[in-house]
Amino acid sequence: MEHRKALDAARRSTHQAQARDRLLARRRAPVVRITPTAAILARGATTMLTARVSGVDDGTVVWSVTGGVATIVGNTLTFTAGDSPGPFAVTARSRADSTRHAIARIVVRRTVARPAAPAAATRPACGSDRGAPAAAPPDDA
Repeated sequence: MEHRKALDAARRSTHQAQARDRLLARRRAPVVRITPTAAILARGATTMLTARVSGVDDGTVVWSVTGGVATIVGNTLTFTAGDSPGPFAVTARSRADSTRHAIARIVVRRTVARPAAPAAATRPACGSDRGAPAAAPPDDA
């Protein structure tokens, strides 16, 4: 009977230790976030994404992209939309725990990104002389 009690106590202790280890592992599991979480771009346009990892000492990520061109500097990725329209994904995966990741959705539209047009010169309303330059004095004056 004593042997059975000792065996049960050992099992309970093992189960408690395993439960404690699982709880601690969950508390230390990294949380990965990407900002912004979504973007809509014209072909050729760019957006910058930043990943943050909390809950672990190693806050670095490994990036992966499905389309476009990625320029990566640490936890920052600049996504340049390619010529193909459609939905794409940018994934930031924790280097500390590769099962933990975040995904940003990128939609590339069919239109082409164009530089901003220069501001139009303002002109006074028709029939108004307000804003008109002062008349130059005559040459013979």
